[in-house]
Amino acid sequence: MRTRWMSGMALWAAVLVLEGCGGGGTGQPDAGNAAVCTISGVSLAGSGSSVAPSQAVTLTAVVTQPATSSGCNGGVVWNVNPNTTPLSIAGLSATFTTAVPGIYTINVTSKDDTTKSASFQLTVRPPTTCGTPNGTVVNHSGNITADETWAGNGVTHSVTSNVLIKAPATVTIQPCAIVSLAQNAEIGVQGDTTGSRPARLVAAGTDDQTGFVSFLPAVTGQFWGTLRGFNEQSFIELHHAGLVAAGAGLVGYRNSAIVMIGPGLNATAPVPLLTVDHVAIDHPKGGGVYLDGMAAFTTDSTWLGIGGAQDYPLSLFIMAAGSIPQMTVQDDPAQATHFHEAWINPSRPNVITDTTINGNIPLYLEASVNVVQTGNVITPLGVTLTVLPGAELRFKPGAALRMVFGGRGNPSGNPVGRLIALGTPTSPIRFTSAAAAPAAGDWAGIQMPAATGSQMAFNIIEYAGGFSGVVSSNCRPSGSADNAALIVGGPDFTPSGSMIVSSLIQFSAGHGIDATWQAGTPSDPNLADSANFNVFTAIGGCKQTFNGLVPGVGSCPAGGGCTEQ
Repeated sequence: MRTRWMSGMALWAAVLVLEGCGGGGTGQPDAGNAAVCTISGVSLAGSGSSVAPSQAVTLTAVVTQPATSSGCNGGVVWNVNPNTTPLSIAGLSATFTTAVPGIYTINVTSKDDTTKSASFQLTVRPPTTCGTPNGTVVNHSGNITADETWAGNGVTHSVTSNVLIKAPATVTIQPCAIVSLAQNAEIGVQGDTTGSRPARLVAAGTDDQTGFVSFLPAVTGQFWGTLRGFNEQSFIELHHAGLVAAGAGLVGYRNSAIVMIGPGLNATAPVPLLTVDHVAIDHPKGGGVYLDGMAAFTTDSTWLGIGGAQDYPLSLFIMAAGSIPQMTVQDDPAQATHFHEAWINPSRPNVITDTTINGNIPLYLEASVNVVQTGNVITPLGVTLTVLPGAELRFKPGAALRMVFGGRGNPSGNPVGRLIALGTPTSPIRFTSAAAAPAAGDWAGIQMPAATGSQMAFNIIEYAGGFSGVVSSNCRPSGSADNAALIVGGPDFTPSGSMIVSSLIQFSAGHGIDATWQAGTPSDPNLADSANFNVFTAIGGCKQTFNGLVPGVGSCPAGGGCTEQ
């Protein structure tokens, strides 16, 4: 799967990735008019891979050339991710120093051959003023039914077996507390749904360096369990906290470090149950956070960092995607499988109430999405899916997946599903294939049979045009199917001429736009008109097909055709 880096902020044991540039080494090119430079490889080594804050690390790059090579510069370009800490560079050597805990990746790239590069990852440990045991150990196990406060300032809280916080109890963990968990041990939170009495776990950290709360394995190399909320009255609130080596024991939840269970599949809206405020999850056994049963993040969640996850860093239902806070996700450099997407649970893929999708992490979809109201009461305005700039939706290839806006098959009574997807020139919205090597037709595309009021700008729709399942009576070219990246129109919906502008449709196995509405002429309106500044590249059919004709006004041109070829 393709990598998408996101911005975050420094936190101990978190993995932070921000594009950054440094200086570069220098070399002297060989003289001669026929010099041929060949670089066979680049390597990078450091004087330490785990250091204390402000401890200097010396980095040395080596550029290897075959004996026959000449005329090379021999230098490298340096950069560090995140780019909050500058490097002190001297040619092929550099010094890295920072007081901010975290995981940093230093990269070097050959100036002569940019395909040759190397990287070195180092960890800056948290300061000893917080996270260091003070010698006091308090043991915890079993059920907690009354409020408790777990002391901080270096006190170790040893969880030897499962702990269950039951309503109406709240457990508050103070800053600089160390929670040490035995193998497979979890901390559960169980509210009372019959009496609407909540239960809570609150990690009350105050800052990222001297006031954080740490959840650590009791034995290095052994995974502890999870932080788990059992129902919609179970709340977990984490401030300035780090979870290391969590996620054992819950295979059905992708061995995630945090699992929250909401009211269930029949809920009409997501329920905010989890607060993540400067939270880092480091090397879980599987995924990072799993939000089940329509659970969601709270609106005051600020930032979540996940490093070294062995499964999707985030799993949730699509209607909860708008609650995702800012995120930073990074793999280990040598990790075989890379996970940088939020997995959208296919057991409830539909959007039945107004929903927003932000651009904080790409979404991976394994099922088609229908944006449409359900039930006996259908409002004229229908349901709106708002997609914010920078959002990316990636569809599993080979399954003819599609996004459908509005109903079809009930003329004059189809419910409306509206898409508001307004990107920007620098932050477009992307609908694409999830394949590592994407190809035209990987997914079906976007279908808008009843999408009154939809607006799209600075969108990219690519690798679509697979089997759509649509059979219309429009005037598309004879012999062509209703397969397209964007299928628009129906008996209740004729788009405006500017419904989609400044967008790119590329690598479609079918048409770019399949016009399935009816009008008095076969090209009314022309969404592919150059005045809309839409671009079509590598399209397998028309940029836009002829639309259908209103009964009684005539018949399709012989052989059908394209508004724009």
